[in-house]
Amino acid sequence: MSNLGRGEIRFNSRRAAGKAHKSGEWVLDAGCGTGNYTIALAKEGFQVIGTDFATGMLTKAKQKTTEDLSERVTFKRADLNTPLEFADARFDHLISISVLQAVANPTFTLSEFHRVLKPGGTLLLSLPRSKPNDGSRSFGELVRYRLQHLERRTACKSLLVVAKACGDRFYDNPSWTAQQARYMLTTAGFEVLAVGEDHQLIVVAEKAR
Repeated sequence: MSNLGRGEIRFNSRRAAGKAHKSGEWVLDAGCGTGNYTIALAKEGFQVIGTDFATGMLTKAKQKTTEDLSERVTFKRADLNTPLEFADARFDHLISISVLQAVANPTFTLSEFHRVLKPGGTLLLSLPRSKPNDGSRSFGELVRYRLQHLERRTACKSLLVVAKACGDRFYDNPSWTAQQARYMLTTAGFEVLAVGEDHQLIVVAEKAR
């Protein structure tokens, strides 16, 4: 599994689950944004469908897709707050990177992820990590703390850290501890294989066979 915290976009969900993958397996990238992960997965040999609610993001994703990948990549508009327009057990793998905190009902969205995955299918999520001690820091202390833990600091990334800290402090954005994430996934019918804890949670799970 790639280190998502360092911005690497190569990912092989079967290796993350400790298994060999077969060329042509189907992956849903739910909340694909501008398609970085979708395209990286296609380069690994997967057939990938990337979905996002924002048409602007999808336009950029399509522009990035080279002709040699066009037969392995499809982009579609989808709202993760509503039932997905895919058949049951449609996908071998599903990834959703920094998306679940933005939906109205994470439990419903996870139930849809479970439905469209094949038995034994792999799920990879990145989730905002709950930081219990953040609430005890002043806003300035919180920003300084996060900047200290920011890799390859740039002006743009620093501004994003400030904006994110502002949102976390003044708005009720969902976040999870590792224990909460395990419980949420288990309740949704997944077997949790691994939880990586960094500035975000990286969860690898499998749909029960």
